[in-house]
Formats: sequence, C-alpha cells, structure tokens
Amino acid sequence: MSGLHSKWDSQNLIFFNRKAHGCVMVGEFSSATEGAGLALSSVRTAAFRVYADDGGTALTAGAYRAAVARMLWGTKVSSGDISVYGLQGQLKITGDQAAATGIAGGTWGYLELASGGKVNIGGGVVSQVDVPTGATISTVAACFLGKSNTLAGTHTGNAVILYVPTPGAGTFDQFLQLGASTGLTTGTTGSTAAGCLKVMDGSTQKYIQLFSAVS
Repeated sequence: MSGLHSKWDSQNLIFFNRKAHGCVMVGEFSSATEGAGLALSSVRTAAFRVYADDGGTALTAGAYRAAVARMLWGTKVSSGDISVYGLQGQLKITGDQAAATGIAGGTWGYLELASGGKVNIGGGVVSQVDVPTGATISTVAACFLGKSNTLAGTHTGNAVILYVPTPGAGTFDQFLQLGASTGLTTGTTGSTAAGCLKVMDGSTQKYIQLFSAVS
C-alpha cells in the first residue's frame, strides 16, 4: 500500500494517504463476481463490525456514534453531473432471490428497545438537514429523498417511495406524527377539514386535507 501511512496521536490510530489514489479496503472489489470480497455465511454474517457502549458510565450532553463517516465538499465546481455523499450503503442483486422471504435493503437502520429500555424520541433512521444563516438552498434540501436511476424493469409488484409491512407483533399507532410548529400544515377556508398538509407538486403548491374526526 505505497503512499498509505498511519500514525498515533494521543488517543487515535490515523490513516492518511500522501497520494491521490488508494484507500483502506476490506475485501477486493468486483462489480458482479462472487468470491472477490469476504464470503459471508451463517458463521460469518458481517465483513466489518464496530462495537461501542457507554462503559458503564452515564453519558453527558452531546451526540455519540459508534462510527462516523464524513465527506467535506468545499471547493466550488463550475459544472457537471456531480453527486456527493457522506456514506453509501449498497446491496447489489445479480441473481433471482425472490424465494427469500426476508427483507433486502441497501442500509439497515435499527433502533431496538430491549426489556426495561425506555426512550424519549428515537428512530431507526434519523435524517437531518441544517440550513443556518448564510447558507442557501438552490432547489430543495430534504431530510429524506427518494430517487431512482431507472424504473424500466418489469413490475409484477409495485415500485413505491414508502412501504410499511405488517409488524411481527402489535400495530403502529400512527402513520405520521408532526410537532406542534413544523410549518407543514395550514388552516382551511371553505372546507370541513381541520387543516391541510402542504405539498409542493412540481412548482405548484397543493394541499392534503386533514380531519380531526372520521365517521
């Protein structure tokens, strides 16, 4: 690994690359050939693991993560179809796996409340957008963005933005919960609805009626 170096600071092992190519890899990349990467099995179900905990001491105010991946994008570009991400989770399927009745996904965000566990506000995936004073949104900045490069394949099922399967036990309480002052709802005029959810359809503002009671 010519050009790749490591060093210790007071607490951390740091890898850095003095050349404009190369990276730290686990397994060898192949676009569609099995056997190049680390083979997974019922014995080895993950190729890379990170475990962290609170060490038996109550955490103080702050944000704590078992792992951090960050991409810094600062130099202005002049043009180009450029996509930049902080982290990529990808599952590529090249064979017929329709007989598998579990779930296939590019990323699995998992919040587990064990027996005795309590949480105030939590989510399997937390997505955040910050736009402080001085920053600009040119078109849209979304906490969640559903996209596709192509949907030209055969649809014996449905391609959807959101799918909620039946829970293994119990049921969900609500489809959506909004805070008291999100800016997402508005009052109504000439309607029996209690309010409306604001939706931008292309460049046209539209509204989904919300009722406080059903009959």
